[in-house]
Amino acid sequence: MSYPAQRRAPGPPPPVWRTSDAVAAAAAWDGADATMIFDLGWDDAGYGPYDAPSPVSAPIGVGFVGDDPKSLEAVIGRLSGGKVLSAPASGPAMRARRVRRHALLPDTFVPALRPARRYLIHFLTAGWLVTMVFFWIWWLRPEHRNGWAGLLINSALLLYLSVYPILPILRFNKITTVNPRLPIPDLRVAFCVTKAPSEPWDTARTTLEAMLRQHYPHRYDVWICDEDPSEETLDWCRRHGVRVSTRRGQLEYQRDTWPRRKKCKEGNLAYFYDHYGYRDYDIVSQLDCDHIPGPTYLAEMVRPFADDSIGYVAAPSVCDTNADS
Repeated sequence: MSYPAQRRAPGPPPPVWRTSDAVAAAAAWDGADATMIFDLGWDDAGYGPYDAPSPVSAPIGVGFVGDDPKSLEAVIGRLSGGKVLSAPASGPAMRARRVRRHALLPDTFVPALRPARRYLIHFLTAGWLVTMVFFWIWWLRPEHRNGWAGLLINSALLLYLSVYPILPILRFNKITTVNPRLPIPDLRVAFCVTKAPSEPWDTARTTLEAMLRQHYPHRYDVWICDEDPSEETLDWCRRHGVRVSTRRGQLEYQRDTWPRRKKCKEGNLAYFYDHYGYRDYDIVSQLDCDHIPGPTYLAEMVRPFADDSIGYVAAPSVCDTNADS
């Protein structure tokens, strides 16, 4: 049984900011003004997470920091709730904290294989163990010793080859998957794709079309994180109810080094999370531009969060969109 996504009809067309407008705003605002807007909790045009599509671009929203690393670290520290102590180009330094582990619910995971296949794997594993025992009994017989040096060297190599498959064999015997009977929690979900300037719009559009066709029982928002969206992109997204997160004209998100690098996906995602992701959503499912999701992808990504002990879900993205490139 499939569940079409529930969404509201798009409202009036959002205000469109040109690059010159955003640059002028950056020059006219000081950090205090921008920080005030952010602290009040407004989004860039007063829209809530499920109302009209977000504006294409907007004034500075988290404080203009320029190239001053101290100002940047202060802004990132505030956004992280004090978890990030510094943000050098080599990566963030996090505040030390005690990790609280929660026990999984007993029905969160179930065997991934049918009983017949599980029994076959158990039988093959038992055969492997018996073979290893007989091999080592045979190998260590006195008549096979032709000098202690050769015995030790060859035994070390054979021991490595004997031990090497133990971990994958154990995993095959215990392989599990998320219980498909778990209810999909009703959370605030964003389904976003990020696009680099070098990637064609046709590729992103195909991915967005698949994102809009999800069999999902609750409301969700579809986003594209694009550094400099074209008019074709903006028009298509407006007609299909896709939200656009763009840092066009946002000078504090156009740095040459990490964080917030220009012309790369990291900067696009940093802008999205700083302005929308952390504030408006409980779950963000994130795709690359050429990873076209199947119709149940979002449901399977959100389902594990029915267990409160799960805080992060990763899944392989297998595609051949760029196989010829």
